[in-house]
Amino acid sequence: MKYFYKEFFCKYTKELHNNKHGYYDVFRTSLSSRIFIIYSFEVAISLMKRTFKLLTKKYITQDDYSSIVINKNNFFIINIDKFSEIYLLLSDDYSKEKYLDYIVFRAIGALKNRLPFDEHNLQKQLEISSSLRIDKKLNMYDLSPINYNLKFIGGELGIILDFILEQYAYKQKSINIEVVKDDVVIDCGGATGDTALYFYAKGAKKIYVYEFLPSSIKTINQQLLNNNISDEVEIINNAIWSESNLELSYLDKGNASVVAQKGKYQSSIVTLSIDDMVKTKEIEKIDFIKMDVEGAEVPALNGAYECIKKDKPKLAISVYHKKDDLITITSIIKKINPNYKLYFDYYTNTGAEAILYAIDSDCL
Repeated sequence: MKYFYKEFFCKYTKELHNNKHGYYDVFRTSLSSRIFIIYSFEVAISLMKRTFKLLTKKYITQDDYSSIVINKNNFFIINIDKFSEIYLLLSDDYSKEKYLDYIVFRAIGALKNRLPFDEHNLQKQLEISSSLRIDKKLNMYDLSPINYNLKFIGGELGIILDFILEQYAYKQKSINIEVVKDDVVIDCGGATGDTALYFYAKGAKKIYVYEFLPSSIKTINQQLLNNNISDEVEIINNAIWSESNLELSYLDKGNASVVAQKGKYQSSIVTLSIDDMVKTKEIEKIDFIKMDVEGAEVPALNGAYECIKKDKPKLAISVYHKKDDLITITSIIKKINPNYKLYFDYYTNTGAEAILYAIDSDCL
């Protein structure tokens, strides 16, 4: 745990100093005059120590202290102990390093910093994706040059995230958490059908796609038609939740749509939990669950308790929509099955597309 604290604050301080926007201006507007004077004095002392180190190649003392002012209302600082516990639960060094980067980024997000990311490689991926477009009007791409026998309607970012970076698969050294041939998959948050196509291409036997937005369902059906997919994909036209038959309202904002209590928004939809869906359709076993449902991951997981308990499916759960997602979602997963091994990665430099993966240790 000491390692986590040390690494966290080293990265935190480094990112503050490296921030291209300059933290003087940021703090000047957010701190009282007295605190800003104290803070400026501490920064000056730190800079003098750095200068002395460069001139003498030695430290004044054995320890090199860096003083920073931290917002006392910062959620990630207040809950640093909880985040350190999650760090210890992660099962490999790669996940831990990525997790540290992510928590530091979230802690100083107000400074508009960016996560460590290979920008050069991203530009290459954008060029590759752009070259795949075969119909500008329909925004259609042929994915066969990147080894997917698919026609895809969408955008270049979707191609990169789902088909090139494969954000719903964790592959590091000997660890593989992914959809494999004959898996039965629940895809929570179907959007435009991009992930359903990805899972199909990976050999999934059946994919149950939770999606209720009419515009998204229309696009998914078009994707299936373009690729001659019929029985392998089934759309669940309900909102996913902890219990079934609740009437919720929703705001259609495409991939960023949100659900709320009945009456808040004009449109309404009925809920169906994963456990009830599995029972109703008499599904023998679920092998993989993916969730990206714009902040509804916690109730969705609570509604999948029996399924996860019995089948121990591989999990790929988005944890970036709410500040406490990593804490709450990790707790739910470990409560349902303490035998799950956890892994973490992110796929953009803005904090979006951060995924927590889980696999039962007996499956490794």
